[in-house]
Amino acid sequence: PTAIAVATGRQVDLRSHTTSRCTVAMVERADLVVAMEPSHMRKLRALSADGKKKAILLGALLLDRGEKLTTPDPYGKSEEVFSVCFDKIDRAMKVLLEGIAMGDAGKDRGDR
Repeated sequence: PTAIAVATGRQVDLRSHTTSRCTVAMVERADLVVAMEPSHMRKLRALSADGKKKAILLGALLLDRGEKLTTPDPYGKSEEVFSVCFDKIDRAMKVLLEGIAMGDAGKDRGDR
Protein backbone atom coordinates (compact mmCIF):
# COMPACT_ATOMS: atom_id res chain seq x y z
CA PRO A 1 0.00 0.00 0.00
CA THR A 2 2.82 2.46 0.77
CA ALA A 3 4.51 1.85 -2.59
CA ILE A 4 1.18 2.32 -4.36
CA ALA A 5 0.54 5.60 -2.52
CA VAL A 6 3.99 7.00 -3.28
CA ALA A 7 3.83 5.92 -6.93
CA THR A 8 0.32 7.33 -7.34
CA GLY A 9 1.64 10.71 -6.19
CA ARG A 10 4.03 10.50 -9.15
CA GLN A 11 1.34 9.49 -11.66
CA VAL A 12 2.51 5.84 -11.70
CA ASP A 13 -0.12 3.13 -11.21
CA LEU A 14 1.25 0.13 -9.32
CA ARG A 15 -2.11 -1.34 -8.32
CA SER A 16 -1.78 -4.32 -10.66
CA HIS A 17 1.93 -4.86 -9.94
CA THR A 18 2.93 -7.99 -8.07
CA THR A 19 6.31 -9.33 -7.07
CA SER A 20 7.68 -12.58 -8.40
CA ARG A 21 10.80 -14.60 -7.85
CA CYS A 22 13.37 -14.22 -10.64
CA THR A 23 13.76 -17.36 -12.73
CA VAL A 24 16.33 -18.61 -15.23
CA ALA A 25 13.77 -18.07 -18.01
CA MET A 26 13.27 -14.43 -17.01
CA VAL A 27 17.00 -13.79 -17.03
CA GLU A 28 17.42 -15.53 -20.38
CA ARG A 29 14.73 -13.28 -21.93
CA ALA A 30 16.22 -10.10 -20.47
CA ASP A 31 18.89 -7.93 -22.05
CA LEU A 32 19.80 -6.47 -18.66
CA VAL A 33 18.79 -7.25 -15.08
CA VAL A 34 19.00 -4.40 -12.59
CA ALA A 35 19.44 -5.50 -8.98
CA MET A 36 18.97 -3.37 -5.89
CA GLU A 37 21.33 -5.05 -3.42
CA PRO A 38 24.58 -7.07 -3.60
CA SER A 39 22.69 -10.10 -2.26
CA HIS A 40 20.47 -9.92 -5.34
CA MET A 41 23.58 -9.91 -7.54
CA ARG A 42 24.90 -13.03 -5.80
CA LYS A 43 21.57 -14.80 -6.35
CA LEU A 44 21.51 -13.82 -10.03
CA ARG A 45 25.06 -15.04 -10.52
CA ALA A 46 24.20 -18.34 -8.85
CA LEU A 47 21.04 -18.66 -10.93
CA SER A 48 22.69 -18.85 -14.34
CA ALA A 49 25.57 -17.87 -16.56
CA ASP A 50 23.27 -15.23 -18.06
CA GLY A 51 22.75 -13.83 -14.58
CA LYS A 52 26.50 -13.30 -14.33
CA LYS A 53 26.65 -11.49 -17.66
CA LYS A 54 23.44 -9.46 -17.56
CA ALA A 55 23.19 -8.17 -13.99
CA ILE A 56 24.13 -4.72 -12.76
CA LEU A 57 23.49 -2.94 -9.46
CA LEU A 58 21.12 0.01 -9.69
CA GLY A 59 23.44 2.10 -7.51
CA ALA A 60 26.32 1.46 -9.90
CA LEU A 61 24.54 3.66 -12.42
CA LEU A 62 24.80 6.56 -9.98
CA LEU A 63 28.21 6.09 -8.33
CA ASP A 64 29.75 8.99 -10.20
CA ARG A 65 26.93 11.14 -8.83
CA GLY A 66 27.77 10.36 -5.21
CA GLU A 67 25.10 7.70 -4.62
CA LYS A 68 25.62 4.56 -2.58
CA LEU A 69 25.98 1.25 -4.41
CA THR A 70 23.27 -0.51 -2.41
CA THR A 71 19.59 0.42 -2.61
CA PRO A 72 17.90 -1.04 0.48
CA ASP A 73 14.44 -2.54 0.16
CA PRO A 74 11.91 -0.03 1.54
CA TYR A 75 9.30 -2.72 2.29
CA GLY A 76 7.60 -2.04 5.62
CA LYS A 77 9.12 1.40 5.91
CA SER A 78 7.59 4.90 5.79
CA GLU A 79 6.37 6.82 2.74
CA GLU A 80 9.48 8.99 3.06
CA VAL A 81 11.77 5.94 2.71
CA PHE A 82 9.76 4.71 -0.29
CA SER A 83 9.97 8.18 -1.82
CA VAL A 84 13.77 8.29 -1.44
CA CYS A 85 14.01 4.83 -3.02
CA PHE A 86 11.66 5.82 -5.85
CA ASP A 87 13.78 8.94 -6.50
CA LYS A 88 16.94 6.82 -6.73
CA ILE A 89 15.31 4.35 -9.10
CA ASP A 90 14.07 7.24 -11.24
CA ARG A 91 17.53 8.86 -11.41
CA ALA A 92 19.20 5.54 -12.22
CA MET A 93 16.73 4.72 -14.99
CA LYS A 94 17.33 8.12 -16.57
CA VAL A 95 21.09 7.39 -16.58
CA LEU A 96 20.44 3.95 -18.05
CA LEU A 97 18.21 5.36 -20.78
CA GLU A 98 20.80 8.02 -21.60
CA GLY A 99 23.40 5.26 -21.88
CA ILE A 100 21.18 3.21 -24.18
CA ALA A 101 20.53 6.25 -26.36
CA MET A 102 24.29 6.86 -26.58
CA GLY A 103 25.00 3.17 -27.19
CA ASP A 104 27.14 2.57 -24.11
CA ALA A 105 24.70 1.40 -21.39
CA GLY A 106 26.47 -0.46 -18.66
CA LYS A 107 30.00 0.10 -19.92
CA ASP A 108 32.45 0.70 -17.09
CA ARG A 109 29.62 0.68 -14.56
CA GLY A 110 28.89 -1.68 -11.75
CA ASP A 111 30.11 -5.01 -10.67
CA ARG A 112 29.58 -7.29 -13.65
